[in-house]
Amino acid sequence: MDYYTKYLKYKSKYLELQRQSGGKCSLLENKNICALRENNFTERFITSTKDLKKLTPERIQKMIELKKEPYRFSEDYVYLGSELTPERIQVMIYLRGFFDETKAYEKAKELPEENINKMIELKTTHGLSDEYAYKCATEITPEQIEKMIKLKKAGFGDRVAYKGVTELRLKEIEKMIELKTKHGFSDDYNAYEGAKYLTEEQIKRIIELKTKYGFDENFAYSGVRYLTEEKRQKMIELNTTHGFSDKYAYLGLKELTKEQIEKMIEFKKEPYKFSDVYAFAGAKLTPYEIQKMIELNTKHGFSDEYAYKGAQLTDKQIEKMIEFKKEPYKFSDVYAFAGAKLTPEQIEKMIELNTKHGFSDEYAYNGAKDLTDKQIEKMITLKQAGKSYIEAYEQAKS
Repeated sequence: MDYYTKYLKYKSKYLELQRQSGGKCSLLENKNICALRENNFTERFITSTKDLKKLTPERIQKMIELKKEPYRFSEDYVYLGSELTPERIQVMIYLRGFFDETKAYEKAKELPEENINKMIELKTTHGLSDEYAYKCATEITPEQIEKMIKLKKAGFGDRVAYKGVTELRLKEIEKMIELKTKHGFSDDYNAYEGAKYLTEEQIKRIIELKTKYGFDENFAYSGVRYLTEEKRQKMIELNTTHGFSDKYAYLGLKELTKEQIEKMIEFKKEPYKFSDVYAFAGAKLTPYEIQKMIELNTKHGFSDEYAYKGAQLTDKQIEKMIEFKKEPYKFSDVYAFAGAKLTPEQIEKMIELNTKHGFSDEYAYNGAKDLTDKQIEKMITLKQAGKSYIEAYEQAKS
């Protein structure tokens, strides 16, 4: 319903306004007042706006649109913005996404017509974001804009495409497009950096790691750019011979010493068969921690994750962790580890909640860690009344 229809529907408002103004307001002024009020303009704005009768229906409509979501210009800038041409209003809206409303208005008002048209074209025809449509229209040359459009057509995002046209030579931009379209580089930044920093031989090695060995692009790129040729070959060996994922094959060569790499390989084999994560992490422990990790895994049955985490506890905590794994507790690895880190008083409460009152290891631990003595008593009472572990814990805690 447009505001004139609303005006007719609420004609009594007009009569009241006429009465309030002593018959001094014109018909158009009162229509405009009704329209502004219907669209939640403040009385301060309405009463302070001069020459309401000069506001045309088209301008009123622009003001209403600028005030609504998602633009949400303040009333002052709604009024000022509505004076602009439709093209400049559109630019003002674009600029609002990354400038405050003052700058959005000022820049939209001051931009040369050529920049206005170019910005709208880049936004609507070539799909650039508001920010980069503005940057291209105002900060780079027409030749660079053509390169930007070319990079966008090749599938590059605005940020990396803009870096390409402002930092690379034409030959490098062509290489950047080739890496993306011909060699399947999915990461825009890898294509940009590859074109800028890598030799043709290095690019061939990345493609080989991707196609022949199945490496993820990021680890193929990092392996070629940041590792020596010797380490790159060892990275391939870790992946193909020892079964490490591309990520941990790369990280192993990047972060570990030769001795640590040997330990990492050992952890991957029988009798440990650790996952890549904990074979890699465990190899970085001290010799004494590695010994404890192996013992927790092979002798006491902890998973590689909790053998690794437990190895970093104190000897006394490790003893308690092992105790919790056995009868009569038989706690899971998670709560054997977590429980071992509690205070002696909390450990005593945890054991009592589990063995005497039948709480699972999870809620025995949560109760001992989180609740006061009074809340623990309430938790026990609620369980005895038939509540589940979680109900008893949650109600006691609240």
